Amino acid sequence: MLIERVRIRDYRNIAKAEIEPPSGINLVFGANAQGKTNLLDALHFATYIKSARAAREKEIVRLGAQRARVEVWLNKSGGLTNRLTVTVSGAKKYLKLDGNAVTKFEDAIGILGAHFFFPSDLSLIKGDPSLRREALDYEVLKAVPSAVRPYADFKRSLLQRNALLRRGGGTPGREFKEWTAKMIKAGVEIARMRSNLLERIRPRFALHYGKISEEPEPVGLIYYCSFADEISNLSREKMAQSFQAKMAECAEKEKDLQYTTAGPHRDELMFELGGQSLRRYGSQGQQRSAVLAFKIALCDVARELTGDDPVLFLDDALSELDDSRKKSLLTALESRSQVFITLASEKELKLVSPKASAVWIVNKGKISPAKP
Repeated sequence: MLIERVRIRDYRNIAKAEIEPPSGINLVFGANAQGKTNLLDALHFATYIKSARAAREKEIVRLGAQRARVEVWLNKSGGLTNRLTVTVSGAKKYLKLDGNAVTKFEDAIGILGAHFFFPSDLSLIKGDPSLRREALDYEVLKAVPSAVRPYADFKRSLLQRNALLRRGGGTPGREFKEWTAKMIKAGVEIARMRSNLLERIRPRFALHYGKISEEPEPVGLIYYCSFADEISNLSREKMAQSFQAKMAECAEKEKDLQYTTAGPHRDELMFELGGQSLRRYGSQGQQRSAVLAFKIALCDVARELTGDDPVLFLDDALSELDDSRKKSLLTALESRSQVFITLASEKELKLVSPKASAVWIVNKGKISPAKP
């Protein structure tokens, strides 16, 4: 997949911008607070229909403007071309594909196949488990859009079951049993899809981490399921039986706590290095290298599943890496169809520009190609 053209209007500090990025590595250079990250965030919005930085949609719209708009022209494998338009006006979002409205989330996710690294993504390792679950679930939904159904079913069943627990109805009555059964059925599907996707990600994650970090110690991605010790080789029936047994085991505790204590909403994804938790024992450089390797591995898996190589966006990815790791990262990126990397250091620009197809200069929200 290639982004052939991007047109942005009134997105944060970018009043008006239009670029035609080539394939290969695109460097986005400028001082801090000039709009480099806003460019990437605009494309993140087009990908996920949400900002990576703003908690509320109205924060996206440039001060004094009525709406923000991002248009992206895409060239996919097989020569298929699309124009994706995302507009934010007030608290509302509008999405169009080739001029036709898109209203369902499962139809919107994945139109622009892309992966992003922002410095805040170190929270994938250091932050709350919910962040890791959310990141993994987005990848599941992109790989299997129909997965939106079991996720919706699980959420509804969990809410209803918790409501009964709070009302003291967590006894084996008919309604409680029905919601528990629905939750188990949907929860098994979610855990299976997460586990299957991780099986694809793990070897690629280890490969890229080794290239970027140049460390001999192996890395791992461990999925801790809250209702079974090991699920990778279990059938649906066995998983459901294990989940049911866990529910029975937790029944008395849940009556006291008044919420459901096992299920995909309580599962954990852990990053490890040499068998130790990267969260607890990893250095900042090791954690950054691991997140970058994870993002590149996601691109590999998406390319395998869809036939399209996602666009990769890296915001301030080179800082805190020594020159050797920077060169290793760039070497790992040379085989990708299209990459965007932001940077603010003249030294970094000089180091990496020989590998770039284009350099874009960002100054006060304006984006222009660097002069030869």
